[in-house]
Amino acid sequence: MKKITKLTLAIGFLGSILLSSCKKYEDGPAISLLTKKSRMANEWVIEQAFNEKGTDATAYWQAANPLLSLKKDKSYSSTVFQGATLSGTWDFTNKNEDVVFSQTSPFANVITYKILRLKDKELWLRETDSTPAELHYKEK
Repeated sequence: MKKITKLTLAIGFLGSILLSSCKKYEDGPAISLLTKKSRMANEWVIEQAFNEKGTDATAYWQAANPLLSLKKDKSYSSTVFQGATLSGTWDFTNKNEDVVFSQTSPFANVITYKILRLKDKELWLRETDSTPAELHYKEK
């Protein structure tokens, strides 16, 4: 009986250590049954946005009605201001803490974002390359 109690305590202790270290992103879930790739692959719309000074820029972004469509094959398309569509590929980088968008159309460009939150229906990104805008997306 003592062996079972010790084993149960050891498993509980190890489990609590492992679960407390699973949180990958600042505002992300502690644990998820979905892979990061599965959580990223979705259609996203802006819920909230902040400019580089931390000022709320949600109205500006929502007026443009952007749609970010991420596919499991790591391709993406983004409808942005005035209906222009950008497309290319996306991938995780920096030990899956960042996502890099390699735009191929209508022109080549690369933008890296730090992933702040990645849940099934929420995606928060902070641009790392230029002006550090922060974009909070929700599932469409």
